[in-house]
Amino acid sequence: MREEYEKTKHLTDKELGLYIKESCSKNYKGSDITPLGAQFLFLARKKDLFYEVYKGGTGLRKKVFNLFNPKANVLEGYSPGTFVKNFVQMESKNSPEN
Repeated sequence: MREEYEKTKHLTDKELGLYIKESCSKNYKGSDITPLGAQFLFLARKKDLFYEVYKGGTGLRKKVFNLFNPKANVLEGYSPGTFVKNFVQMESKNSPEN
C-alpha cells in the first residue's frame, strides 16, 4: 500500500482515478494494487492515513478496519481446525441434553 502511494503521489486526483481503474480492470503489470487497496490511496492522499491507522480510537482507523473485519461473526473462507472441531464434539457429548 505504501509503495503504491509513493508511486502515485505525483498524480492528480483524476490521473490517480484513471490509474486505479486501469490497474484493477486489467491487472496492470507493475502494479500490486487491489480494489481494496485502491480505496485507501485517496485516503492516504487526503489524510495522514498511515499515522491514523496506527493511532487508536480514530474514526478513520475504524473505517479502515471495518472493511476487513468479519461481519456477523462469519469469516469468509474460514474452516475450524481439528482442535476446535474436537472441542465442539466433546461439548455436545457432555451437554445435559444427552
